[in-house]
Amino acid sequence: MKVFQSTVLALALNVGLAVPIDDEYHQPSSKLSWTIEDEHREYRHRLHQRHLQRQLIVEKGVKINPNYDRDRKLISLDQDLHPNELRKLLQRVEAKKEARALKEDDLSYWQRFLQTSGSIETDAPVATPTRSPTEPVVPTVPRTEAPTADDPNASDIPSPLPSMDSDMPVTTPVAVPAPVAVPTPVATPVAFPTPVATPVAVPTPVAVPTPVATPVAFPTPVAFPTPVAVPTPAATPVAVPTPVAAPVAVPTPVAVPVAVPTLAPVVEGRCREIITPVALFGGEEFADPESYQSKALNWLCGPESTAYETNDAKMIQRYSLASIYFATYNVSTAFTDALLGNGTVLPWNIARDWLTATDECTWSNIQCDQQTTGSVIRLDFFANFMSGEFPPEVTLLKATLANIDLGRNPVFTRGETFNSWLGTLTQLTSLRYEDTNFINDNGIPTEIGLLTNLEFYECTNVRYVGAISSLAFPSTLTNLAYIEMEYNTFDSPIPTEIGLLPSLEFFYARGSSITGNIDFMQSAVNMRECWTDDNPGITGTLPTFWGALTNLGGLSVTNCNWSGPLPTELGLLSASLQQLFFYGNSLTGGIPIEYSGLTALTQLRVEDNLLTTQIPSEVCLLKITGGLNLQADCEICPFNCCTNC
Repeated sequence: MKVFQSTVLALALNVGLAVPIDDEYHQPSSKLSWTIEDEHREYRHRLHQRHLQRQLIVEKGVKINPNYDRDRKLISLDQDLHPNELRKLLQRVEAKKEARALKEDDLSYWQRFLQTSGSIETDAPVATPTRSPTEPVVPTVPRTEAPTADDPNASDIPSPLPSMDSDMPVTTPVAVPAPVAVPTPVATPVAFPTPVATPVAVPTPVAVPTPVATPVAFPTPVAFPTPVAVPTPAATPVAVPTPVAAPVAVPTPVAVPVAVPTLAPVVEGRCREIITPVALFGGEEFADPESYQSKALNWLCGPESTAYETNDAKMIQRYSLASIYFATYNVSTAFTDALLGNGTVLPWNIARDWLTATDECTWSNIQCDQQTTGSVIRLDFFANFMSGEFPPEVTLLKATLANIDLGRNPVFTRGETFNSWLGTLTQLTSLRYEDTNFINDNGIPTEIGLLTNLEFYECTNVRYVGAISSLAFPSTLTNLAYIEMEYNTFDSPIPTEIGLLPSLEFFYARGSSITGNIDFMQSAVNMRECWTDDNPGITGTLPTFWGALTNLGGLSVTNCNWSGPLPTELGLLSASLQQLFFYGNSLTGGIPIEYSGLTALTQLRVEDNLLTTQIPSEVCLLKITGGLNLQADCEICPFNCCTNC
């Protein structure tokens, strides 16, 4: 009976990074793609681990949940992940859009009805919803009493009409018989024959009633003690304002409606004029004073940014960064609860100079193009304990942002609220968010296919489920050289389109429920390394076309469901092949003698298979002459041939 290697998953301290701890050759540092930048990244992670230990164990007496990686993937996405999720704001905005559309439909209906109904006499066209709030309103006089049975102008029209936008109050317009007493004050603003900014004087000739000594506020419409009779019927009745001793505000309702809603605590300065036009939700996000957008705007409009008010681009950039800060700094969510316990949360590991009056390009985690515009080109929050929901306001940096690293943070996003903004970051060359809680129910977001400058993409160990769409990796991604999508739940084959990417060199998809085979590699002529381990859904015999991939240096297909012999064609790759990992399958036969020509080979592991043929002495010689690490079941290993026997 075949004995399979048991794989134990290790948990990194602040996030769940799943790797086999008993296989030093499958650590990230054993990849052929490992770079100096990756080394620095790993060093920073170790420093942050020690810092986190001090914060949690020494200062707070809190221990990290050792089962976090498992528990975070069990959190129901139907529940509220934290109180201010972006999807709630989106739902509110969509509801208002829908309501506005219904109002416009209703208004359009009543306009047509009033213009065509034979029972209604109108002397002027009905006002349309597109008029300016300061434009003169239609010259009609509102009815102040309910119509009687003797009233020839009584109508069956329902009253009041369906409401328009909040800045355009309307009442039912009625034709005015002559003569009529004009009530004051008017409930609906009435246009003057000659438009004036403030009705302080009445155009001549108009009879003006005797001024009263003290202006009287009218809470409800009342008539003057002595009504003014209009001598002749006029097409445009004129409202007579009450004279006052000094200019005062027009009594409520105001003569000129002004549509300026109070969205948040009033902030002085020019910054609100700069930010409102670029607000992603049309300003609706500022209605909640506790939203991260309101906090970012209030900070921006404070003294820390007054020196930058003459530079719109600078102010927008600072608002975007402040939004990232308030959305992800010390924010409790269901994921931090799973990691640290209910209610426990930590600030960023590093937040030097953030939200100070200094130039944002000097803040930690940020790199700017200081040679030209001073625009942000890199956001590096790797292992920085970002929590909360990463905000879409990052799209305000899309013109210059080239690099994002959010890896190893308990931050989260929801696919339906974030992916559309992700697709706008078309200047990105590197995008990394492994070991986070990025969520998508339809595989890898197809918006990745819009990032035509992308060279490096990593989404390992996030909450991506569902089939991988070919739309995520179209042929337009001509620069994409690195893809890492490990430890997700795709339950699908690898699309052939991935193999057609002309620059693809490194591909990693371990433990992601991949099914089918790996025939996509046949077109990947520039492939240097491919790891598809821990996918039991991959079946069949090992392909022979590997021998034609002359750049191939590393190949790992362990713990899958391969059967049949090892392909002899791999022996043709003597100049390039460095690592071969085949353990944990159902391979039969033995190691081909052709492998003795693989002089660059440093790793050959074939244990835990069904191999029965003794290893050729020529292959064993590679261990002696070239330092090959050769591991196989000891039954097929000659004396002193295999490293593990």
